[in-house]
Amino acid sequence: GYKAGLTSEPAQKAFGASQPVRGILYSQMMLDDGATVPAGWGALPRFEADMIVVVADPAVNAAKTPQEVLAHLSAVHPFIELPDLVVDNPKALNAEIITAINVGARKGVLGAAIPVEQSEAFLASLGAMQVVVTDGGGQELARAPGAAVLGHPLNAVLWLRDNGVEFKVGDLVSVGSFGPLLAPKPGLTATVSYEGLAGSPTVSVTFE
Repeated sequence: GYKAGLTSEPAQKAFGASQPVRGILYSQMMLDDGATVPAGWGALPRFEADMIVVVADPAVNAAKTPQEVLAHLSAVHPFIELPDLVVDNPKALNAEIITAINVGARKGVLGAAIPVEQSEAFLASLGAMQVVVTDGGGQELARAPGAAVLGHPLNAVLWLRDNGVEFKVGDLVSVGSFGPLLAPKPGLTATVSYEGLAGSPTVSVTFE
């Protein structure tokens, strides 16, 4: 599938970008919920709260609004992306370098599928939800609304389509970070909760 990066205004400002960037996802990147990975698994490893949506129908390529995108999705997944920033000085990163390193795509922890409901309420919940990162002791590490991603997470699908992606059935789409990039530490278990979605789904990763 595909991923969108720099999908929030603060992220774009931090890297001097005027729009998002895009990368590619590969099946070997995906780890199961509750996975344990080394804290130093990459050159400059990070983790972030994200979400995956699954394409059900190539008609999504003709969508013009988040509601029309929703009509052609089968599921959403809680997702912790594990990007690798690669460089020795992350302050030197800009949109061009981020694109060149495939938007840092290396690994990700995929939570259980949440079937899409074709309703205004489900669509609204994706924008209004609070995406919260906590540690093993319940301390909050980050929080952001769903709308932090381009005003609504499904706008990331529209942006990718408008920038050269032609979606196929079964494609996974990472919509981008809902909050800051965080540094993994040995012994840390990070959990992302999606407050406002039915059942408040979660996904977790442990760093060793």
